Amino acid sequence: MPQPRDYHLFADTRTCLDIPNFFNVASNFGFAVVGMGVLAWLFTRRATLSKTFIERGELWICVALYASTFLVAFGSAYYHLAPDNERLFWDRLPMALVASTFVGSVFADRFGARAGTWALAALLPISLGALIYWQSTFAPGPDNVWPYFATLYGSLGFALIAMALFPSRYTHAHAAWVTLAIYAVAMAFDDQLDEALYALGNLLSGHSLKHMLAAVALFWLAWGSFRIRRAQAGT
Repeated sequence: MPQPRDYHLFADTRTCLDIPNFFNVASNFGFAVVGMGVLAWLFTRRATLSKTFIERGELWICVALYASTFLVAFGSAYYHLAPDNERLFWDRLPMALVASTFVGSVFADRFGARAGTWALAALLPISLGALIYWQSTFAPGPDNVWPYFATLYGSLGFALIAMALFPSRYTHAHAAWVTLAIYAVAMAFDDQLDEALYALGNLLSGHSLKHMLAAVALFWLAWGSFRIRRAQAGT
């Protein structure tokens, strides 16, 4: 399954401030803001987080999640400056980290910090291995991106199963569902509405909006759950 070459052909290719594809590059700023903002909030609340997390290990998974979110801004911006397969690897690398740590947070939320850590430890090498394998197929060609998609969406599928079948140990667990719903909408703008949205007035493309919505989804995960959640009675 080679990476489609037309994937790199985005609707909005405007140059601004001497930056090519400016809006697809600049729209990644939200990831940096959310990543650093949540990390700063976790740091300032470190003295009272015992009331928010049952186990300290869960906090470190959240730190890894939002550190990965911060890195997405740089990987995606680097890719959009000159989109091609080689740069796409660096775009997808931090996204694989975000997906793995999100799954780890879901497992920790339901089964405890140890289960979340094991899930993260298992998914990270698999996800990174799939990306490195894809990169290794560039030279001989054709490249094979199928393992990356299988690990990315397969891991999110495991998270969905865990969320559907097992109750959270916390209140406000619905925030994770809202996060995934916003992300699904973001992907629709990217896959189906990139050109259509840009054609409405040449203001913003679907792909740029996808970046913004994905950042909002990760912000909501922190704001909607970590900020106010409490342990369920009996946990």
